[in-house]
Amino acid sequence: MPKRIFISAGHEGSVAGMDGGARGNGLVEADVNLSVALLLEKQLQRLGFVTMQARTTNTRISAAMRLRMAENFNADMLIDVHCNAFDINTANGYETFFAATKPQDRAMAAAVHNAYIGATGLRDRGVKLDTASQHSGGLAILRSPIPSVLVELGFITASPTFLDFTFLQHRHNCMAKALAQGIADFYGVTAEDENKGDDEMRFNSIEEMPDWARPTIEKLVHKGFLRGDGNGNLDLSLDMIRIFVVHDMAGVYDG
Repeated sequence: MPKRIFISAGHEGSVAGMDGGARGNGLVEADVNLSVALLLEKQLQRLGFVTMQARTTNTRISAAMRLRMAENFNADMLIDVHCNAFDINTANGYETFFAATKPQDRAMAAAVHNAYIGATGLRDRGVKLDTASQHSGGLAILRSPIPSVLVELGFITASPTFLDFTFLQHRHNCMAKALAQGIADFYGVTAEDENKGDDEMRFNSIEEMPDWARPTIEKLVHKGFLRGDGNGNLDLSLDMIRIFVVHDMAGVYDG
């Protein structure tokens, strides 16, 4: 029996008078949440899941209404999609929340979290109890009887020097694929992906590199190991960057 996944795009919309959530770098959180949620639905359906959206456009909808919809849908899982924000633009990274009242949801949260971090390379801010969020009293939507997770895709306020900026601006499908993979991993669902790699994240400049990789890439460019494609584009995948960093740690480039 296919699992039933209820997808809740956080907040209401960017229309005046609606709860648009956080804002930063020209983006409105509600719009980013919805974009990723709709793409996530497509990915989950490809994997054989049955899905339902809390909203598919700008819609006034409370947490209580979302929960009623999920319960009427007989959802096996609820995933609430959000972006993080802070008043200092060096705050960055991804985190996943589950309800303190439902410790059994930790495994689900961890599966989604690990897949997302592995696919995006964003700073890992951890799997956390909802009481550790910036919302006092916890995140009410997580406390329903339905197994639930809330994801903070990245910081909408992050400086362009961080991966959060690149993903939230340009890589919504990549984020959706990562979330879908985490859900599939939790339920043990596998499927051949005909388009695997089509939306693979590519890094073309030192500024785009993850913080943990930047010193290595700077070294390789300085020493001439990396020269790009002639137009200044390094065109590196995340896997390639990881290999360079591992080799650098082993002293391969120090001779």
